[in-house]
Amino acid sequence: MKEKILIIKSKNLSSFENEYVEKVILNKINHVSYKYLEDLKKEDFLIINKEFHVIFQVSDVIRNSETFKNIDECSKNLDEFSLIHLGDETLSQSYEFYKNCKVVLRAYFNPNIKYKNYTIPVGFQSGFKNEQRTKDEKFYKWVFFGQLHNDRYRIINYLKTLIPNLYQKSEYFMDKNSISVERQKEIYKKSMFVVCPFGVINPDTFRIMETLEGGSIPIIKRFYFTDYFKFIYGDHPFPTVVSWRNASKLITYYSDNKNKYDELHNAIEEWYINYLNNLSEDIKNLIYGNENVQSKQFYYQKNHGRKLSVVFSFWFEFKFKRMKYIYRINKIILRIYYKIISLIE
Repeated sequence: MKEKILIIKSKNLSSFENEYVEKVILNKINHVSYKYLEDLKKEDFLIINKEFHVIFQVSDVIRNSETFKNIDECSKNLDEFSLIHLGDETLSQSYEFYKNCKVVLRAYFNPNIKYKNYTIPVGFQSGFKNEQRTKDEKFYKWVFFGQLHNDRYRIINYLKTLIPNLYQKSEYFMDKNSISVERQKEIYKKSMFVVCPFGVINPDTFRIMETLEGGSIPIIKRFYFTDYFKFIYGDHPFPTVVSWRNASKLITYYSDNKNKYDELHNAIEEWYINYLNNLSEDIKNLIYGNENVQSKQFYYQKNHGRKLSVVFSFWFEFKFKRMKYIYRINKIILRIYYKIISLIE
């Protein structure tokens, strides 16, 4: 196995996940270099193939036929290569490229991919990495920043009487008027909990790791009949609700019992440090050919991912609900509901 690693990515790939890739995914791998796909010529791969193990890094731009065509063409000049795929929130992309990869590290768990892969968290926006973890006094009982779609209006209504709190609506992902990363980090440090509803389509969201990096505690929700996040975080200690109505009781309980909150916070801090260490170590081992991973989420992915309850949950969310007529009816109902909510407020 070649010791030197070369990350190849497109110039079109944003820097959003750079810190996550460098300081978590590749944290324990030495001798890492980076090249842009557009700068490489066919003759360059004679040296690259001899000296490096190549890892292609892609996001949703894998849908871009030109980018994917270039990656596919480059891969034909390599004896072996791996892939970091941090997109595919809708679980709808083609996975044929996976079959030629030595290791596939992907975001968003999908139990229906037939090719071997390891699901990792979607990560966090660059700027959130917390190098010095400190214990800060909490002021806010809960906070939330983001778009108000799906069930998020209801969440705000269920929790807004629990004060002090802080929530701010953004109009779209990466809204230029949203709170800065630095400001969010400061607020998270002072917050007991961060409400972490599902993303636009997928249960996983950047908000969870951003909360953990910020020193707060994420509150998550079960995914139908299963705990989706066991496939991402293993035996995690996150407070988990079946319905967001239950979050109010949970927050109230810990607000009224500081010792219990401190115990939970300390347990999550210890767990998270170990989780990151194990994840980075496992990724290093996988890249260098050792498949004896220790992170529990990889065990759950391999051994529990095809359980009937899991398969049904994914089919219902990503197939049935995406059927055109079901999707349209659902959108109309939600639009009416959110209009009523906005009028009441």
